[in-house]
Formats: sequence, C-alpha cells, structure tokens
Amino acid sequence: EIVWYSHIDGWPHLYLYDRASGQLIRQLTRGPMVVRQLIHIDEDKRMLYFTAGGREAGRDPYFLHLYVVSLDGGEPRLLTPEDADHSINFSPDGRFFTDTFSRIDMPPASVLRTASGELVSELEKADFSALQSLGWRYPQPFKVKARAGSTDIYGAIYFPSDFDPGKKYPVIDDIYPGPIVGRTPKSYPTNLSFIEDFWNPQALAELGFLVVTIDGMGSWNRSRAFREVSYGNQGDAGGLEDHVLGIRQLAQERPYMDLDRVGITGYSGGGLAAARAICVYPDFYKVAVAGGGAHDTRLYMADATEKFHGLPGEADYEKLITANYVGPFRGKLLLIHGEMDNNVHPAQAMRLADALIRANKEFDMLLMPNRNHVDCFQDPYYYRKMWNYFTEHLLGIEPPLDFSIQPPEPKDWLFAY
Repeated sequence: EIVWYSHIDGWPHLYLYDRASGQLIRQLTRGPMVVRQLIHIDEDKRMLYFTAGGREAGRDPYFLHLYVVSLDGGEPRLLTPEDADHSINFSPDGRFFTDTFSRIDMPPASVLRTASGELVSELEKADFSALQSLGWRYPQPFKVKARAGSTDIYGAIYFPSDFDPGKKYPVIDDIYPGPIVGRTPKSYPTNLSFIEDFWNPQALAELGFLVVTIDGMGSWNRSRAFREVSYGNQGDAGGLEDHVLGIRQLAQERPYMDLDRVGITGYSGGGLAAARAICVYPDFYKVAVAGGGAHDTRLYMADATEKFHGLPGEADYEKLITANYVGPFRGKLLLIHGEMDNNVHPAQAMRLADALIRANKEFDMLLMPNRNHVDCFQDPYYYRKMWNYFTEHLLGIEPPLDFSIQPPEPKDWLFAY
C-alpha cells in the first residue's frame, strides 16, 4: 500500500492506494483542512499520525494539530486539544510523543502524551514575566477580510515596549509574499531557525512603529483555490491588495494607527513586493526599503518563477517587471542588494534602478560589496540602514551617526537558504 498526498479535491489530503494495481483504496482525510505532514505510521495497528490545520472550528487555520486515522477507514481523531500551534516529536518506538505548543500571544509549554493522546506529564512551561517587566507586549494576532470581503486572512501586529494607545504611530508592513512560505509566525519557535520572524519586526517596532505582518491571498497552507490566486498572477506580489485592505480594516478599530505614515519592507521576494507596493499603491505606502528583490523574474530561477507562474508564452512575464510600474512612484525608496548575490542576481536591482533614473525619480540605493543573498540580509549594516531610513522618513527624526549593531555569536543559528 502507498499513502499518497494530493490536492486533487481542492484541499491537501492523504489517500491510500494499492501498490500492485495503482487503484485507490480510500481517501483517509477529507474536508476543509490542510494536511501538513505525515508524522508516524504504526504498521502493526494500521494507524497513521499526521499534522493538519483548519479542521478545528473557530481556531486559526494555520495552527498545527496532531491527528490519528486508521488506514482501514474512519474519521481522524484529534490528539492535541489545546487551541495553539503544536510541534510534535515521536519516540523511536512510536508509543509516546512530546508536544510543544504556543501562540504568539501565549508562552510555550511542553507535555508528554501517549500515542493515543493521553497526558503522561507536563514537562515544562516558559515564563515571560521578566521580559514583560521590561514593557514587552505580546504580538497581537488578528483576522481581517481579503478582497471581495468573503475570505479570512490572518496576521499579527508588533508593538513598541513603551506603546501608548493615546498616541499615533506610523505603520510598517513587513512583507514576504507568495505561495512558498508564510510571513506571520503562529508560535514561538522550538529551535532558532526562524527566530528572525520575531526579532526583525519587534526590533523595528521598538523604534516607535507598529509593525504588521499579513498572509494574503495566494500564500501557502490554505486551500488550493486560495493558493492558486498567485498562479499566473505573481505580479500580485502575495496579495498586496489584501495588505492595503487589511491594514485599513485594522485602523478602523485602532485609532493609534496613523495611515498617513505607512511604510513597507521586505527581503528577497519581500524586496520585490516592497518596491512594487510603493509604485502600485503610492497613495498608501509612503516609504519602502526593498532588499535583495527579484524585480525582474525573467532573470530568476525556474524553481520559483515557472513553477508558480507558468511557462513563458503561457503567462505574461511583463507583469512581473517592477520597472514597468515606476510611473506613479513618488515616495521614498531604498534599494539594497548584495554585490555577490547568488540567489537574486544584482542585475535585477540595476534594471529597476535604471528604470527609476530614466523616469527621473528620486530614490536611494545601497550595493553591499562581497555579500551574497544571505550575507546581505544578515549583515548588521543592512538593519542599520533600514531602521535609519524609516526613522528619518516616517518618524521625522534624524538617526544618530555613531550607533552600531553587534551580531550574535556564534552566527550559525541564523536562517540560511
């Protein structure tokens, strides 16, 4: 028998096939849920353990839960009841699993359960009280409506530690678009691989901004229809329209969000989105910092572009060229790129810069010598320039000249791709 993963019915589900004949035996999971990972199979008991999101009503559909289902049929059974995002590790013999769960507004806790879901022991619970004593606030998760007003999209707001709801704060959209990954974390990481998902927006918020992350239409871990909004339409840059609409919805109930001072920043695919956003929505986004952006994806790898946009000739690649949209641009834009970028060729930044020059537009540019794609993004000077740019152009404050950012040691925990 073969367990097969497919989106054939519009949702990512598990199917059981007969290996010899290739015939379908049964569909193991079904309905509006997103199966994310096959965790463990007990071949003797014919039980399959998997993680999925979206099955539990009223919960964030991105939250991972662990389920078990029989290969012989029947409904999946929930093994992790807490309303949170769960990280699962099974024991080698499959009799037990550890579960570390949290939300971005709830500290992590770890428990030990049997394979049937019975609680054996509460192992550990994080204590954030020392951090909160410094004024730190949990990021605030939110749900708003996407374009057309019928689909829920999700995100988070990061606050400065000295936040005062009686004041008005500039807003920065921290974006990474598209169908490959999500931008908004759902839990505190059980390892340090994606720690920048937290510290980047929090560090920026501490300067006096409200930082927003949103996963719009066309991004991952929802239905096939939701994700394929960006297929053949990658110029939408991960739902920029949803970002604008979402931030406007947030501000309706949060008068401290100043929508006359909105910026946007991102790196790589996020750099593409940030530069495109300030061109396409010049009345909304006033300042953008675009790092390592794939501004002309005709020059980018087939693994990302053709895979998620379609083949040239079948899809309109002219719509993916940011240079074609510079006409309405009138804000403040900083382009940053590594001179030795081995992922997004520096020619992409140069082509956008050339178009801005030909259009007689004011912009700023930093080419970082000897930095590849990862080195540029991880370099403290990148953050100094990004923070300074928003401080100057959104807060109206002249940044200090003599501050520096010290990188952590060792560096090997930093995200690499």
